Amino acid sequence: MSSSESHSRKGIQKCLDGKNIQTKQSRDKKTKEVAQMSFLIWALNRKFSFSFQKPKKRSTVNFCFPDLIEIDFGKDKMDVVQFLNERAEEDYNNFSQRMTPKQANRKVEHLKKVYLHNYLTDLAIHDGITIISKATQKDIEQMERFIRIEFDSNIYNQSEIVEAGVEINVILMAMLGDNSTLKVPKGKLYESYVRTEK
Repeated sequence: MSSSESHSRKGIQKCLDGKNIQTKQSRDKKTKEVAQMSFLIWALNRKFSFSFQKPKKRSTVNFCFPDLIEIDFGKDKMDVVQFLNERAEEDYNNFSQRMTPKQANRKVEHLKKVYLHNYLTDLAIHDGITIISKATQKDIEQMERFIRIEFDSNIYNQSEIVEAGVEINVILMAMLGDNSTLKVPKGKLYESYVRTEK
């Protein structure tokens, strides 16, 4: 093998290694996001009921979060789909001016997840749950990272939030199973996960 071929192969391998690192970072990021969402739903399920539907795209690599379609507060209900569509309408119009409809839709679908995460976070704080988070570089387009959560005399650090969230997500997806929709009554998910003392 000539030195130029060797150099070229090293360059290709370096590029592939970089992509693998990027892919792993992307997977880790998505897993953390799903874990945080699952943790929030679990904590809020002490007082509220939730309705889900099967996610349109079910990843075989990452953990999947079912599409939240309704929150039942007891006295009233919230149509989550309508809320997110209205919240993201202006974003879609802005994106459509500078990118293709497909790109705009992809961008908006991501923002909807961020808006939902932010709403659930605000709801949890309003419910008396203490959440300490760290803003990401792109505050508007990225979910905040939870550093610490305190509620019901329990304290969860960053790694414990992810660990618990992953386990809760497995329980939630098992509840959904092959069904197209799922209603989680108040307390059902919350009582299904018990923190393991270390």
